[in-house]
Amino acid sequence: LTQVYQNIFTFGMNPQQAVEAPRFLHEQGRHSKLENRVPEEVFEELRKRGHEIEPVEGWTATLGSVQVILIDPLSGIKRTGADARREAYAIAY
Repeated sequence: LTQVYQNIFTFGMNPQQAVEAPRFLHEQGRHSKLENRVPEEVFEELRKRGHEIEPVEGWTATLGSVQVILIDPLSGIKRTGADARREAYAIAY
């Protein structure tokens, strides 16, 4: 998912933080779905700006599920993240 990639490489999150962060799904026009773990103020501000936001109960695979393994090319250190939206584990060795 692009959102997880952005969380890691733009916002500096570790893999687990990146996959656990709330997600959104843009559907059509101004309609989007957004996990309800986002603060209510965010929903309100988006609606004020003309977006049609549908809250989605948090921790559902409706907005995707991902597992991540990052390997540092210099040190070889592996970092992982597993999505709580599905039964999954992240293991790297």
